[in-house]
Amino acid sequence: MRSEHLFNQNWLYFPAQVEADVPNSEFALVTLPHTNKVLPYHNFDDQEYQFISTYRNVFTLPEALQGRRLFVHFEGALLATTFSINGHAFLEVRGGFLPFEFDITDFVNETDENFIQVHLDSRERTDIPPFGHTVDYMIFGGIYRDVHLRYVSPVYIQNVQVKAHNLLEGQAYVEFDVHVTNTTDTPSQVTIAAALHTLEAMNATATIEAHSTQIVTLKTDITLGVDLGLWSLDVPNLYNVVVSLNGDHADDQKTIRTGLRHVIFKEEGFFLNGER
Repeated sequence: MRSEHLFNQNWLYFPAQVEADVPNSEFALVTLPHTNKVLPYHNFDDQEYQFISTYRNVFTLPEALQGRRLFVHFEGALLATTFSINGHAFLEVRGGFLPFEFDITDFVNETDENFIQVHLDSRERTDIPPFGHTVDYMIFGGIYRDVHLRYVSPVYIQNVQVKAHNLLEGQAYVEFDVHVTNTTDTPSQVTIAAALHTLEAMNATATIEAHSTQIVTLKTDITLGVDLGLWSLDVPNLYNVVVSLNGDHADDQKTIRTGLRHVIFKEEGFFLNGER
């Protein structure tokens, strides 16, 4: 079953690129989110935050694996991240504005301490957007968003994409593309379901369900479709979509919030769901 733990505490920080032989006593204790350099509101040189820094965390697992996969999930870090755990280094992740994660299952000590080290490159690099062309703003540096430890079953929901159709042609229709990953060596037969709950006056009531049974190989997309009402000022329809996955090596659930509306500007004004 999916389990998630906030992983923001007890990080160590050093404002330079150093290797594992530098003792932890040389590092500062920090809590994430964190900036690599505290700066004034104005009158500073952007080179002050453009350097490679080092983050560490020494931790034990908050709960046993019990056959699940374990990921370290970063919501955002500026600008390029090189991550290692217990001496195993992953490929550099380039880009500071999207989440990224590492599957550390095969490299963790389940009953002993684990050593994470992150080298974070906060320089303006031409191989990483938005740099490489003319820009007129600063991105700063640091692990500036939350980090989580996430446990999932061997067959799990990686992501859910919402696609809206027919917003102005009668009943709106929504497709949920559920991206499922199978980390085992064999295909898995799973049943996936989406249960929608309306959010009205803080009370959630089930409205509709859709489900599908399929064979999942390495990576499989499963599409579920439902009809939804549009969001408007008078009827602000919002939905919690609870996507469940069950089957061979699969026991997962992911919740997203979504709503639908159609907006457009015309010469005669602003139109919401086709009405001026």
